[in-house]
Amino acid sequence: MVSKLLRKFNKLQIQGLRNMRGDFAPLEACPEVFNNYAEKLGQSNVVFQDLLAWEDWAYNELTKPVVGVIVTIPLTPKICRYRDTDSKYTSPKNVSAKVWFARQNLRNTCGTVALLHLLNNIEDDASVNEDSILEQMRKQSLKASPAERGALIEKTDKIKDLHTAFESQGQSAYNSDDVDTICHYITFVIVDDDLYELDGTLRFPVNHGRTEPKDLLRRVEKVVQGSIFALEPDNLQCAAIVASIKPNNEE
Repeated sequence: MVSKLLRKFNKLQIQGLRNMRGDFAPLEACPEVFNNYAEKLGQSNVVFQDLLAWEDWAYNELTKPVVGVIVTIPLTPKICRYRDTDSKYTSPKNVSAKVWFARQNLRNTCGTVALLHLLNNIEDDASVNEDSILEQMRKQSLKASPAERGALIEKTDKIKDLHTAFESQGQSAYNSDDVDTICHYITFVIVDDDLYELDGTLRFPVNHGRTEPKDLLRRVEKVVQGSIFALEPDNLQCAAIVASIKPNNEE
């Protein structure tokens, strides 16, 4: 009986995503896609890399400094239930006004929203081209609410066109009817010394507490271990793409 209820709950969550507007396919969880997408948006100073494991040897191979992580999470019944009932995800806590957060309105655009969440929350270490799509969006949405930012994404044809261009660059086949394999992009980034989890399907950013930049990966690992691996230890659909600032000598 419990299993049936959880399956029903999960399908309701998935149906909520499917009821969003738009007819887009999801982005592939591939660094090359995110590197090219970020550059087209106007950010050429960030490099995305696969995190091969939540272990020291994998951390040591990454370009430094690390400024954010985009994680794909499987929308299983247990994970959906956890995110719908845990207090961190149901009640906002100490959210800085500096956090750029937008709601996701368009179906299957969580990869685009996750990328915008990351790029718009990187501080002075990264540069953005003045005439770029990203900079224009920042200026228009500086004082906007999450709902208004979501609406801005929805009506910005250049962003929708870019998503459409990059959604076809992945290598994995996508089946919109396969409920059990649906994954969702979320972003982790530090703003005002706190680690935030940003998910456009939530009503607010999730504050995971004080975090030093050098400890970002460790803190994200702790969150992922507690909210994903502890619930679904045998699920291999969780992937992580790490964003770093390019070295000065790298073009």
